[in-house]
Order: sequence, then structure tokens, then C-alpha cells
Amino acid sequence: MLITVICVIIFVFIVLPKIINQNEKEGATIKNSKTLIVYYSRTGITKAVAELIQEKVGGDLVQIETKESRPTDYRMEVEQNAQEQESATLPELKTIITNFENYDRIFIGAPTWNMALPQAVVSFLNSYNFEKKTVIPFNTNGGYGPGSTFRR
Repeated sequence: MLITVICVIIFVFIVLPKIINQNEKEGATIKNSKTLIVYYSRTGITKAVAELIQEKVGGDLVQIETKESRPTDYRMEVEQNAQEQESATLPELKTIITNFENYDRIFIGAPTWNMALPQAVVSFLNSYNFEKKTVIPFNTNGGYGPGSTFRR
């Protein structure tokens, strides 16, 4: 937990300002960008990071939710996700962003599960066209690292 908090602090106060400054140098000012911050969170940690990002850069905040409710027990949910990963099953999403084409900068936040993205996030990624969008991923994890989440 302490490692997660340290990573969040580093991201919000060191990395994020550098990303913002780089975007401003390239002409994409904060005021002119339409920002979307989407996240998938079970415990609230990824949600908290998403809220910190929104506080710093503004934008619309949206939680990725599945149509079918997920297990409330953490271990059961991680097991279900592992089975979905193994069988390449993508859960249907309740979350639909009807004006997705209006956003030009998209933060996507996810925890690491089974050293990869939760399948709900993969469903989200497969549901939209990210061409000509600036995508800024962020990750939370229990100290084992991001696994393959950023490569995905």
C-alpha cells in the first residue's frame, strides 16, 4: 500500500506536470484540450488517482463499469478476471461514452491484475477509436509493478 501511495505522489506531482508542460509546448494547451479521464477501480485507489488528475488538469471523469456485476470478494474477482484473460473473454460494458469523438486527450487508469490489464479495460480499449488522440495511461498496483499493462 505504501508503494502505491508513493507511486501516486510521484505521478501526480512529478510526471503529470511534465506531461502537461510538454503538451503546452506542442501547442495543445490545457484550456483548448477536451480531456477525458477514464478509470477502472475496485478498491478506490485508481479512482483516487483519477480524481487527483482531474483536480490538476480538469476534464470529464468516467468510471469503467461492466454490465454484469463483478464479485464483491477481491480474490473471486481476480480469479474471474484471470479466467477471462485465459479465455480471451471481454465483459460487456455498462459504460458508454457517446461523445468520445469530442475528446482529444484521454487518461486511462487501471490496476494491475494477474500482471495485466483487467479485461474490463481491454473491453473499453476495443470499444473506441483512439486514432489522433493523446492517450496517457496510468496504473496502480500492489507493489508487483505494472506487468504488461502499459504495453497493452
